[in-house]
Parts: sequence; C-alpha cells; structure tokens
Amino acid sequence: TGGATFSRAVTFNEASANDLDFRMESAANTHQFFLDGSADAIGIQTSSPTYPLDGSGSTICGIFTIDERSIG
Repeated sequence: TGGATFSRAVTFNEASANDLDFRMESAANTHQFFLDGSADAIGIQTSSPTYPLDGSGSTICGIFTIDERSIG
C-alpha cells in the first residue's frame, strides 16, 4: 500500500538460513515476480517455478542470452 524508496542496495535473505520467498504483485497478478528461496528459482507470472528462471504466458524479448548447460 504505498511506495518504498531505497538509497542503497537492498539484500533479501542474505544469511540464506530461512529460505525466504520474495514476491511482487502487479494489478492483475499476485505472483508477477516470485523468488522461491527454497527452490533457488525465479518465477514470472507463476507461484511455483520449476527452473532457475521460469515464466508463464507469452513474452517478447529483444535480446536474451541463456547459458544452457543441458537440454532435456
């Protein structure tokens, strides 16, 4: 309910002891951006990311590079 202003870097879950999640909402999506601390994964428009970077829906990207170690 309001904005936040930060004048320095912000670190979440620095100790990694609690496997905390971080979630940002949009007007229409409760999990627009979701960092799952215990799964070490980031979800875009999904509350249960399966991959290190997991998105739901269609997306248009201009330039996007991924270092893919295995395909399967």
